[in-house]
Amino acid sequence: MRKLFYLLLAASLILVLLSCSPQKRKLYIYNWSDYMNPDLMSEFEKRFNCTIITDYFDSNEAMYAKLRVADGSYDIIVPSSYMAAVMNHEKLLSKLDLSKFSNARNMDLSYSAKTEDPHMEYSIPYAISFTGLGYNRKRLGDPIENSWNAFGNPAYFHKITMLNDMREAIGSALKYLGYSLNSIDDKQLQEAKIQMLKWKKNIAAYQTDEAKSSLAYNILYAIECYNGDIIMMQEDNPDLDFVIPKEGTSIGVDTLVIPSNAPNPDLAYEFVNFIYEPENCANNMEYIGYLCPDKPALSLLDKEFISKITISEELFSKSEVIRDLGYGNEKYVSIWEEILASSD
Repeated sequence: MRKLFYLLLAASLILVLLSCSPQKRKLYIYNWSDYMNPDLMSEFEKRFNCTIITDYFDSNEAMYAKLRVADGSYDIIVPSSYMAAVMNHEKLLSKLDLSKFSNARNMDLSYSAKTEDPHMEYSIPYAISFTGLGYNRKRLGDPIENSWNAFGNPAYFHKITMLNDMREAIGSALKYLGYSLNSIDDKQLQEAKIQMLKWKKNIAAYQTDEAKSSLAYNILYAIECYNGDIIMMQEDNPDLDFVIPKEGTSIGVDTLVIPSNAPNPDLAYEFVNFIYEPENCANNMEYIGYLCPDKPALSLLDKEFISKITISEELFSKSEVIRDLGYGNEKYVSIWEEILASSD
């Protein structure tokens, strides 16, 4: 009987000790798929004795819709800059305390300057992408036409695609015509529509993921895509290359934001600082294939890789970040629907 008593006492003490032991903190992240080096995430979990729980979205709109009904579920979200602006306007984001982000001093703010948040008041640039033309050198034989008008080149008849993305596709026509890809001028948009209808007769389709597969397997000559797509695909097909048309392009800026009702904001700041430590940031760039505007991190990368994730100052000056146009978006929707409905 006494033996049983001591066994029960020991078991009770173990339960008490377990209940008193500190619980692991949890960091909730909402991100695009395959958009952060998992080794770095594991290292963060070890260093800060926490667990990272990640959910994924496939579009800014899907992320926004979920956040509207699941507010308070995430500590860090990775929206594109235009969506971050919308979220901030609706008071869904925290105002950043840059005193808690010690690595802010490493940031190249020239990319933030092109967004709605030039001083990182609510968002931190995470990954920078450039839209351009991915092409197969072997299939083309000659260098690709370095212009958005490649979509109308008869040499690429039904062997070139445009992105199945309203703003990117119409933006390409606007840039070719010398206009801003954020234009809401009716005359300019009508000119862009006419140009798009001309190109539609020559392109194979409006595609995004499908086009990458067709280019990789030598079915297409060229596709409109993002520079990071080609960096990844070159590992399996070294004949692929990428060019940004001379007229300029769209700059994609995906950001890190902390929601206003984040359950663990202090841990979120720890994570942001961790990701922007130069060595970690360099490793992450190599993994995702996109530029992070962290100056010390860039010094750790080889020149060939840097040339693939950056653009010249001349092209940078001609390029823009896609912005939310408010009611002006309706003009793009109307034009896009007309283009898709038209017969070749």
